[in-house]
Amino acid sequence: MTPTPSDRRLTALHRATTPRRALPSHFTHRTLQRIEARRQATERRNQRLLAVAAALAVAGAFAFLGWMFGPVNIPPLTVSVPTLSVPHIDADSLKPWLPLFPVFILLFAFDWWLSRRRRSH
Repeated sequence: MTPTPSDRRLTALHRATTPRRALPSHFTHRTLQRIEARRQATERRNQRLLAVAAALAVAGAFAFLGWMFGPVNIPPLTVSVPTLSVPHIDADSLKPWLPLFPVFILLFAFDWWLSRRRRSH
């Protein structure tokens, strides 16, 4: 006797809804905690690697800009090293950078909120 399409559908639905494999008897809540701790450690490691990669990219960009425009705008180091002095920082030189400070504060606050939210779920 050939099964009807509705019987096939029911069999397929039954297979899809039943678990394929039961958890082993020694699988406990502590095992789930270890798995979660390992996942969090991996995520932290990946975040550190991403931060290092971003820092290297920014350093590389600055190095490239220094290599491209440094000789044109800055006198050679052999001439300027003996006469190095601390540049004077006044309010006018900081004005273009002032809008960045609130942006960084907002970015750090958002990062803190997002990491806290991810930890709670």
